[in-house]
Amino acid sequence: MKNIKEYLTKMAEEHPKSVIANLSKGSKVQKSWGLYYEIDDVEIDKNLGEFPKGAVPYGPIYRTLKNSKKEIMEEFNENSKIPFSKVYNKGIGECLEKSILVQLAVQRGREGFLVNGCLAIEDEVGVSHHAYNIVFKDKKLFLIDVQNPLRVDSTGKVIHPYIAPILGINEDYGEFLVPEEWKQKRIYSIF
Repeated sequence: MKNIKEYLTKMAEEHPKSVIANLSKGSKVQKSWGLYYEIDDVEIDKNLGEFPKGAVPYGPIYRTLKNSKKEIMEEFNENSKIPFSKVYNKGIGECLEKSILVQLAVQRGREGFLVNGCLAIEDEVGVSHHAYNIVFKDKKLFLIDVQNPLRVDSTGKVIHPYIAPILGINEDYGEFLVPEEWKQKRIYSIF
């Protein structure tokens, strides 16, 4: 996994809008349509509850932020940059907002990266812009997609999160390789 870590570290240096190794107060994170969040509270994820240091509060993040592109755009209200806490406090967020919360929680206890990359579905035309996280745990690497769990019950509780072990990376395309049983026809990449 060292080569993947080195690759991601290099990508964070060369492409800081696509791969983020650490969020601090004042960090700017680009939204897919050219808008920016400024991280104004690096402990905002603690509002979700108490969790072990470096843990990913997957379910609470998924349940706390409601998908609403329209409401997010209203919060920007013709501004190009807003504090991240503004959307968090409204309880709205898509993949990027959820990935920011994962990164903030993870970076206190382990290494991880926020990837502002792409998601494609096998046998479908097109690729969508998508944010997710890469997290190191016990010398293993995992891809975490809080926006798209495998299964959620009728109350919104995540039954099966999407936390896939990473086997490698195709450096030419920045595509993460996961076991076939975890793939679910998904292809996650940086580019």
